[in-house]
Amino acid sequence: MKADRESRVLNAEWHARPGLRASSPLRCSHLVQTKPDGYELAAHVKDYCQQQGVPGAVAGTRHHTARVGSFGFKWELHTESLTTTFMVDGNADTPFTETALDHIRQHGSFPARPDGLKTFSGVHIEVVKKFDIDGDDGFAYARDVFNSENILGGWMSDRFAQVWTTFETGADGFTRILIIDHDLSEGRLTRLVQRLLDIETYRMLAMKALP
Repeated sequence: MKADRESRVLNAEWHARPGLRASSPLRCSHLVQTKPDGYELAAHVKDYCQQQGVPGAVAGTRHHTARVGSFGFKWELHTESLTTTFMVDGNADTPFTETALDHIRQHGSFPARPDGLKTFSGVHIEVVKKFDIDGDDGFAYARDVFNSENILGGWMSDRFAQVWTTFETGADGFTRILIIDHDLSEGRLTRLVQRLLDIETYRMLAMKALP
């Protein structure tokens, strides 16, 4: 069976989109928003990028990445949604005490939201280094972070990382994912974070279609 032309084009476009480089420790927040008819990504980010002195998006583009000081931003336009990803360096606090979104709102300029964009779901990811946690039991550490016995996850990336979550949404409507870094390279961590964001985005969008 041969894949049709549309699926090949979509797959090529997906993998051509540059990801935000991720280095550990890391805080990441990811918004999934439904967009109005006629939404134009370049117009959305133009003023913000000009104010911050960074290159803006080209008219008609479907994705744009920018770095403003220590903050990384990535916008991606999809058929059914707009996703916005924010990344900042990790800190020594307990994971999720101050998310990337919290940090940018408090310490940096936050991009304006055009009329008609509605936040549908969101994800917070925190990456901590193995030597920054107590003990050797990643499950026990995650259980304490989430304050829950109902956590799921395990080893990934050839046992160079552990990923844990409860799949529950917090008071802010975001799910939370904890990554324990066991000496991942920057490239592998970048790919792992992006894939987890992709999976969670489409998990939530698929659930939206349920009766």
